[in-house]
Amino acid sequence: SLASHGDAKDLKKSVISTLKSQGYTVNRNTDVWTVYVIELDSTATKTPGEGFVYVGETKKNPEARLQEHLSRATNGKTKLFSSVVAKHGTRLRMDLAPTHKFFDKKASIHAEAEWAEHLRGLGYTVRGGH
Repeated sequence: SLASHGDAKDLKKSVISTLKSQGYTVNRNTDVWTVYVIELDSTATKTPGEGFVYVGETKKNPEARLQEHLSRATNGKTKLFSSVVAKHGTRLRMDLAPTHKFFDKKASIHAEAEWAEHLRGLGYTVRGGH
């Protein structure tokens, strides 16, 4: 039997998500996400542990993303920065970030949360990582 229009749309979305998660370009969408780590001034927390860091994810260049945080960038009324990074960010710490890339936003958000937990497990005080 033929699937409903809604079922077909859901199946299409699922196939696209699966292909993108495997690294395929779909419909010429070449977006790639990165999980990044920013060092925060350790004097800004009472419990820095191994260090005080912010974990984020982006499809932009991590250096450009850091500058958005530090310059308190906005997109109209939407804030494009984390207040803790704007106030206490010192430098990008890609040596503390995972090296692999992500091909869809959902996977990137999941990896960001997992990486924040990983760093907490190593003794870092972590902000971000939603």
